[in-house]
Order: sequence, then structure tokens, then C-alpha cells
Amino acid sequence: MLRDSLPADASLLDLGCSIGLLADRLATHGVQWRRYVGMDLSEKAIEVFRERRLNGAEPLVGDATDLSSFPPQSFHAVLCAFLLQDLTELDGIKLLEDTWLVLKPNGCLVLALTVHPQQSRELGSDYRPKALAEKGVPGKFTYLWSMKDLTEVLIQRGFWEQQVHQGQTPAGLIEIYGLWNAAQTSAERGGYGP
Repeated sequence: MLRDSLPADASLLDLGCSIGLLADRLATHGVQWRRYVGMDLSEKAIEVFRERRLNGAEPLVGDATDLSSFPPQSFHAVLCAFLLQDLTELDGIKLLEDTWLVLKPNGCLVLALTVHPQQSRELGSDYRPKALAEKGVPGKFTYLWSMKDLTEVLIQRGFWEQQVHQGQTPAGLIEIYGLWNAAQTSAERGGYGP
């Protein structure tokens, strides 16, 4: 899916990269890059990512929702795995707008997240799945997008769906893994960006 959408000298931005597991898996599956920037707030996670010593990888400690340090159109792909659901709706929309700005024309956004089949809803700051609660994992803020609302926001911000895979969780929610392309011009992108 992603491998076929990237040039050989690709630059990728991984938002909320944690310990670099996604970068490691992509490399294992033949995805090539010239530059792979991973951002995460956790210094410990970034330390583990650095220990992977992936060629061209730049793990950085930083706020993955603040893309202001990157020049416009500097990445072929932005990866956002299970981060969007940990943001408020407005923060998520802002991140998608900023993502569009750092993507090259015809770049792609790779999203993975859990969505609600019918309606968006805020679960709040004390949400945690039962299995994690039983293990003592603290709660976190969660906003469940509906697939319809997420798709509308992406289209309004100049993305179009290329490929989406869905699976159902035991709780009846939907996990999506999708690739969205960014349009070439600001007119095609709903007026956002340069």
C-alpha cells in the first residue's frame, strides 16, 4: 500500500512514533526512504527508537501535534498511527490541516485509528479499555471519530481516499488503516495551504 506510493528517495514524518516499531516494520516490508523523522513526547520511547539504528531515521523528542518546525511541502508521507483519537476534535482537525501543509503535492497521509461506526463522540480524559484498566494502565483522553465525520474532514482539507482497510474490534468499533492522497493545488485542497 504505502511502498507503491513513494519514490525511492522518500521523506516520511511519523507522528507519535513511540519506540519506532512502525518504522522497523516498514523497513522490514521493503519501504525505502531517504529520511524518516519520528516525533514523540516520550524521551524514553525516542531512546529505544534510536537504538534500532535504522538507516535515515531521525527520532526526535517533540510534540507531534506541532509541525511548525517543518518547511511546507517537505514530506512525501505523514504517518499518524493511533494519535488522532488521542486528541480533541479541534486539535485533530488542526493536525490534519498542518499535515496537509508539510506534505508534498500528491503526498500521502497514512492514518490508523479506532472509529465509531455511526457517530463521533468524546469519551473524555478517563477513558481506557477494560483490558488496560485491569492491568493498571492509566486512562487517556479519547475522541472517537465516526468514519463519516473523519472522511468529511479529510475531504474538506484536500485529501482523497486511496485505500482503506477496516476491521471490527470486539467492542463493535472499527479499526481503520488508510492511505489518503493530498491534492496538488490549494484549490483542489479546499483552499488550504500554499
